[in-house]
Amino acid sequence: MNVQPDNDELLTLLKSALTNAYALGRYDEAEKFLRMILTIQPDSIDAYNDLGIILKVLARPDEAIEVYQQALTLDPNNPKLHNNLANIFKETGDFEPAESHYSKALEHDPAYVDAHRNLGMLYKEFHRYDDAESSYRQALLHDPQLIKTQANLSFLLLEQGRFEEGWKLYETRYDPQINPTFFTPALTFPQWSGESLKKRSILILPEQGYGDEIQFVRYLSELKKRGVARITLLCKAPLKRLFSTLDTIDRIITSVEEIEEHDYWSFLLSLPLHMNTTLDTIPAHLPYLSVRDEWIDHPIRQSNTFNIGIIWRGSASHDNDHNRSLSTLSMLEPLWKITGTTFFGLQKELSAEDAALLTNTPIIDLSASMEDFADTAALISQLDLVICVDTAVAHLCGALAKPCWVLLPYTLCDWRWLQKREDSPWYPNVMRLFRQNSPNEWNKTIQEVADALEKRVQSLP
Repeated sequence: MNVQPDNDELLTLLKSALTNAYALGRYDEAEKFLRMILTIQPDSIDAYNDLGIILKVLARPDEAIEVYQQALTLDPNNPKLHNNLANIFKETGDFEPAESHYSKALEHDPAYVDAHRNLGMLYKEFHRYDDAESSYRQALLHDPQLIKTQANLSFLLLEQGRFEEGWKLYETRYDPQINPTFFTPALTFPQWSGESLKKRSILILPEQGYGDEIQFVRYLSELKKRGVARITLLCKAPLKRLFSTLDTIDRIITSVEEIEEHDYWSFLLSLPLHMNTTLDTIPAHLPYLSVRDEWIDHPIRQSNTFNIGIIWRGSASHDNDHNRSLSTLSMLEPLWKITGTTFFGLQKELSAEDAALLTNTPIIDLSASMEDFADTAALISQLDLVICVDTAVAHLCGALAKPCWVLLPYTLCDWRWLQKREDSPWYPNVMRLFRQNSPNEWNKTIQEVADALEKRVQSLP
């Protein structure tokens, strides 16, 4: 007769401990507490659901799937369980069960916006773009102010070259729900929203990665054409010397403490929206960045050979780096077999594995010669071609009008490369895109690059 009160008290203690473990990020402890709760309440759907989430965080998807499947035997019509189980299958790349469980979640709750959105992301990941758009718009039909879905739809539209609606929705990118770390300094002057800038001053704020800044700094020349009196660019320090070659910038600063009063300010990637950029009006006058003679203090060009720069990894902090980067340098081995070539490593940061592998390749390592992007630009200017994954150097090559071949992933390829194209309207006659044909399958793509490179070298006089 005294068991139930003891269990109630124990459950209260366990749930309190669980809340603390969550808050402190102690997920191993949270798992332990949830399993103890389930021994007392074996039919607790909430506990099963939370345990599945914890196992997902702990990168134990097979166990998470078992937990959700067990919970569904207790409550087969629970939309949240179906949605969360589908999330696990999506993460493991199992399309059919993921689609099935998202559909079941929506069958039991047609207004479940998270399931609509998640299904849209699944469809986009597997290149079912019409279905993805339909799912995103269904989510917005039920909740038009859903910021995350607006952002997802913006990426899809931009990827399809549907810029008019895409740029508008892309403004959600700096909402705290999308990017809680997005930094906006406290400014006393207004954000620019397309007003006349004639005889006015504007401060341009940086955002996202180095590649974003390099790609969109071209728009400062377009601002000057509108009669802007003064442009100040706040940029990341490693870009300052490189951007000094843009004569349209009146002042370049690298810290918010240097900000002066202006008439307006704008995020760099908001400029295409306010300039009504379409696929046909991209300002693609190349090159728009250049290399100063004094930067070339390290001549590298080899005579009587085709000089090629190589980059096989992007930043590990990038959300999609596991898809866009090569897992190992050795995957590029088919390139080394092509005669008449000299390869230079433009990888700035080398892992211990990469450093060891480099000794068994023909690559000349230039990592010690690059302090900032001006140094990298000086090296690139001496090459005939750069072959790289989707990273900032691809945009640097484009801005310098240096031929560049970019290896693009099948999964979550960045919107700026558009869909099903081998060229880029952002960098016409400079960029060639080599796309994966299926998830994680680099070997075929790299062989295509090797075949194209051999053909290119053989065509030389």
